[in-house]
Amino acid sequence: MTAIQIYALIAIALSTSAVYWIAYRNGFSNGRAEGYSEGYDVGGCAGFQDGMDEGKAIQRSDNWEEIRNLEHTLNQARDQHKKLYAHYERALAASKLGEPARQTLLDIAEKLRIAAATFNALRTGKAITRETTTLRDQALAMADLLKSVEIKVDAKVEIAPGSSFLRTDDAKKASLYFQQEHQANATTTQKTVGGAA
Repeated sequence: MTAIQIYALIAIALSTSAVYWIAYRNGFSNGRAEGYSEGYDVGGCAGFQDGMDEGKAIQRSDNWEEIRNLEHTLNQARDQHKKLYAHYERALAASKLGEPARQTLLDIAEKLRIAAATFNALRTGKAITRETTTLRDQALAMADLLKSVEIKVDAKVEIAPGSSFLRTDDAKKASLYFQQEHQANATTTQKTVGGAA
């Protein structure tokens, strides 16, 4: 968890306990006051106990709603944390691929080009030539994604002093990964919706 998420979790826990305590004290004092006045008016202590019970029941119903809302907020924060951690793991795995993987993909693309030319020369069929050419294009596209590019970060990444959760180069790699993923998603959406231009 990041420092911000830890602080948010602590803040949620403290605010939950503060709300619970305030509601408890308020319900307790209201119940005592109503029970005392009712018992005093009737002339006995039976009304006091009924007022106490009624006050506690009101307090429980008020607290239940707030606790349910806070638990819902906490569950949403946990889900968001899981999503962000999954993105982080994908970005970390993508950052480990480098120039050797790119060279391997370029070699595969070259071999597929030679295979497509061979299939075309032997006239074995247009389908197998088309498939080989498609695979070559995909290998070249993946190699292009791994190509070293200068990282341009649109948003400023600030690391709090004393924080050792994220190094600057890791932040740049993650930023590059998400930019490439956004471009890939935009291309896929374009092909799906309107077709290639």
